[in-house]
Amino acid sequence: MTDSVALSFNQWLDKIEQMHPADIEMGLERIKAIAERLELLTPSCKVITVGGTNGKGSTVAMLESLCIQANRKVGVYTSPHLVRFNERIKVNGIEAGNLELIRAFEAIEQQQQEIKLTFFEYTTLAALIYFKQKQCEVIVLEVGLGGRLDATNIVDSDVSVITTIDLDHIDWLGDTLEQIAFEKGGIAREGKPCLVGDKRSFDLLLGAYPKFENQITLAGEHELGSFLTQSDHINPYKLLKQNLSLAISAFETLFHTKLTQNYAANALKKIRLKGRFEIFAHSPHIVLDVGHNPQSATNLAKQIGEFCSENNVTKVCAICGMMKDKNVKQVIATLYPHIDRWCFVDLPTSRAIKATELKQIADDIALENGLSDDGPCLETYSSPEVALAECKLSLERQELILVFGSFITVGNVIQ
Repeated sequence: MTDSVALSFNQWLDKIEQMHPADIEMGLERIKAIAERLELLTPSCKVITVGGTNGKGSTVAMLESLCIQANRKVGVYTSPHLVRFNERIKVNGIEAGNLELIRAFEAIEQQQQEIKLTFFEYTTLAALIYFKQKQCEVIVLEVGLGGRLDATNIVDSDVSVITTIDLDHIDWLGDTLEQIAFEKGGIAREGKPCLVGDKRSFDLLLGAYPKFENQITLAGEHELGSFLTQSDHINPYKLLKQNLSLAISAFETLFHTKLTQNYAANALKKIRLKGRFEIFAHSPHIVLDVGHNPQSATNLAKQIGEFCSENNVTKVCAICGMMKDKNVKQVIATLYPHIDRWCFVDLPTSRAIKATELKQIADDIALENGLSDDGPCLETYSSPEVALAECKLSLERQELILVFGSFITVGNVIQ
C-alpha cells in the first residue's frame, strides 16, 4: 500500500494532472508498458472504438443505449467531461464512483515505476481497470485525439467507427485532410470491420489505408437512421442521421443481428446527452453546444436557424470560449451571420485563446466582409458565468442565448 491511499478523489485528480509536464504527448509506448503489467491489453469482451472529427459523442451515446436495451453490460469511456470527472467512465449508464476510481488509480501507481503518464493516459487505464472489474460484455471507447497514437488505441477493437474526417487539432494531427485521415484511420484493425460515416471520409481513409479496402464500409445511410430522424419526438436532440446510422450498423455488425424500427426508436428516446444542442432553459432560451470546429459550426448554424424559426426567436446572443488549437476564425466566420451579439469569454486554462483575441478575429471577419458598421455587437468577459449573468439581464423572453466553443465553456455554465 502506498502513501497515496490517504488522498481524496480530487487530490488524486490534481496529482494525475501534474504528473506529466505536457497536457498532451502522442505515443503509445508509455501507456502500453503499464497496461501490459496490469493485463489490460486484451479485454475478454467485445470492443468498439469510435473516432472521427465530429459526432463521436452522439454515436457513442446511441451505442450505449442499444447495448443497455439488449441487456448487454456495457462500459463507456468518453472525454472530456462537462462537470464531473466521473462522467467519463460509466457502466450501463451509471458513473463510476470516487472510491472505485481511487482504487484504480492506486493500481496504476503500483505498476508505474519510472514512467510518467499524461492525464488522459492515466484515466484511460483507470477506465479499462474499472470495466474489467465490472466484467463488462462490451466496451465502447471514444478516441480522445486523433486515433493512431491515442491512448485508447492500445486495445484492439472488434469494430472501429470513424464518424467524419475534417480539419481539427491541426497542431497535433497535421494540416491536411490526408494527414488527418492517416491518424484517424489508425484505429482500424486488419480483418476487422471499420465503419465510416460519409463518402468523403471513406475515400480519404481508403487513400490512407488501401490495405483495408475490403473491410472499410460506408455506413452513414442506414435505413433506420433515416426513420429515426423524421420525428423530433423520437429524436429530441436532433442527432444526425449519419451518427445514428453508424451506431446501429456497429451494433448490428458486432452482434450479427438486425434491429427493428421500434427497438432503435426506444433506444434513442432513452438517451440523455449533455451539450449537444441541449435546450437548457426557456424565457430566455438557453442552448448549450460543445461544437468547436468548422464542421460542427456548420451543423450548429443549421440548428440555430431551425430553432429560431420554430420558436419565433428574434435575437441570438452567443457566449463563446475556445481553445487555441482550433480553427477559430472559420468557426466564428461560419456562425457570424447567425449571431446578433457575441460575448467572447476567457477560460481557466492556458490552452484557451483570450477573449480579446477572439474579439479581434471577429472584428477582422467583419472588416473582410464589409460589415464593420452594421454587424453584430462584440463584447468580452472574464468568464462564461459573468457573460451569462449579463446576457440574462438584458435579453427578452423570445431571445436565445447560445453557449458554445468548448467543453469548459459549456461545463462552467452548467455549474
